[in-house]
Amino acid sequence: MSLLAMEQNSNGRVDLTLFDYSGQPLRNETVHYAPEEYVSLVVPREARTNDRGELTVYLEEGFYTFQVFSVGEGFQLYASPGRSPQIVYGPYYWGWLDIRIGHVGYPPTGVEEGDPGDPGGEDGDPDDGEDPEEDPDPIEYHSLKVSVQGLNGSLSVKNEENSQTMQIHSSGTHTFASELADGTYYSVAITQSPAGQNCSIQNSDGHASISMVPVAIACTTPEPTYKISGVVEGLYRHIYINQESKGEYIQVWEDAGETKPFEFRNRLRAGDSYNVRIPYIPFNFTCEIENGEGTVTDHDVSDIRILCTEPEAPEPQEPVTVSTLVLENVQYLYGIDYAPNGYLYLSHNGQSVIKVHPDTGQVWVVLEEGPENGNPEFDTITGITVGPDGTIYLNDTELFTTYSITRNYDISVFLEQFVAFTAFDLDVGPDGNVYIADYGNERILKVDQEGNHSVIAELGTKNPMGLVVSEDGTVYFTVAQESNVYQLKFGIVSRLAGADGCGFKDGLGIHAHFCSPDGLAIDADGNILVADRFNNAIRRVTPDGLVTTVAGNGQEGDLDGPGSEATFESPRSITALPDGRIAVTAWYGAIRIITPDE
Repeated sequence: MSLLAMEQNSNGRVDLTLFDYSGQPLRNETVHYAPEEYVSLVVPREARTNDRGELTVYLEEGFYTFQVFSVGEGFQLYASPGRSPQIVYGPYYWGWLDIRIGHVGYPPTGVEEGDPGDPGGEDGDPDDGEDPEEDPDPIEYHSLKVSVQGLNGSLSVKNEENSQTMQIHSSGTHTFASELADGTYYSVAITQSPAGQNCSIQNSDGHASISMVPVAIACTTPEPTYKISGVVEGLYRHIYINQESKGEYIQVWEDAGETKPFEFRNRLRAGDSYNVRIPYIPFNFTCEIENGEGTVTDHDVSDIRILCTEPEAPEPQEPVTVSTLVLENVQYLYGIDYAPNGYLYLSHNGQSVIKVHPDTGQVWVVLEEGPENGNPEFDTITGITVGPDGTIYLNDTELFTTYSITRNYDISVFLEQFVAFTAFDLDVGPDGNVYIADYGNERILKVDQEGNHSVIAELGTKNPMGLVVSEDGTVYFTVAQESNVYQLKFGIVSRLAGADGCGFKDGLGIHAHFCSPDGLAIDADGNILVADRFNNAIRRVTPDGLVTTVAGNGQEGDLDGPGSEATFESPRSITALPDGRIAVTAWYGAIRIITPDE
């Protein structure tokens, strides 16, 4: 391998002649070159030697070291700016390194390398190097050619440097009408592709020279594709639709029950299969798909039909009346529990604990966060429960800590930080232990009065949300993402009620439907009360798993009145009073009271 360091002239043109070691020019050979220091990281340009082995490349002004490598069927020119000559080794260069480099016309015929040459003769002598009749720098012109393959139809190209255009109607090599002076920069673009074809372009720009290669355009005719579309009927909430063969999801928005068209973005070819699914059925709805799967033939698929219906809400089994207990200067409420002293205790705004009279709605702040109040800083207190002795327990969901508060409202850490992860609800059992729904760790904890904890149930992938403990020690908890109510009895976890997925239906066990149930409570008869959040309803479950609706009709709102007409807005926490009333938190700072009719 031989190296030659040389300076290029200011117009950016470098003329080279490539020889093999036997002294023969490398005629009509393709050479790839890149004017970069790390040639393996860039897309190289293409040039071609002429029948004398001459090559012209254009580089930015500067000092370069050149190396040429034999690579497969062609050669690669490595131009190293501002560096001393060196051999480059690496996996990107391989083959026989049998190339040497010289200037165009070097060495001159009949003159040994290093010979100073002919000193010249008399003026006018044909051997005199100073003959005034010869043009010392003649201008060369070159044809700009375009090689086209696979063309069906007409193609338009344009040299954007001189605005010259050319219409091409067939494959083959085509030439622009005007030749380009040596060194002129050109840049060719496709201005109009043939109908129904996709065309790509390579070697689209460069400088006119003896080494320029034709601009290469390759056109292909894609296979025809067909759209997959249909309609959704009866939709009052948005829905996601999945085209499984392409992994594509689209969202169709509600349209007051009117027919709503949809179309997938990805088109399919003949012979491709399609399979339309609904990954998440809107809560309270049932949806069926007609013509949702098959194989594409030679036309669009447009007969997919998704029929959605909203079942009627179940009627409350016992007459009740819903009213609103308006609270002054109260905003966001989460947890609620009835205490033996006859008051309701609530977590307020994630930062304080308040006491509310269930008849008058009078409010007392019993604990405010912050060192200035002698209390810890809270992040988001959620679940709250009151033990038989009046001790209050509450979870700070985001700081992963459980606190206890005495009847004198002195607060201390009950369960140290990070034992429970994102815990929401908790309750005191008949044994005096505190049971915690450890949401983030997917388990149920039991904590004794000394703060010692144990895991009484590992739940796998189930995240417990609401939790309550009955008089016989059974732990009931909700799993919102499954819309089910579970029980932990005699150390065994089993589903008490709820089918898979959201729905609104009374029934026994798995024949009943909830939709993201949250808080739980136990009424005086030992039944489980459920804040059925996304059904905007309050449900009752017997210990045998029979589900009935207490109040709410599935509509979102804050309407008071008979249980079948009253509306709720995402109820989350619930408690039972000894007189049969039920108290439910409303996030906007009120308490909904459900009273059995006489």
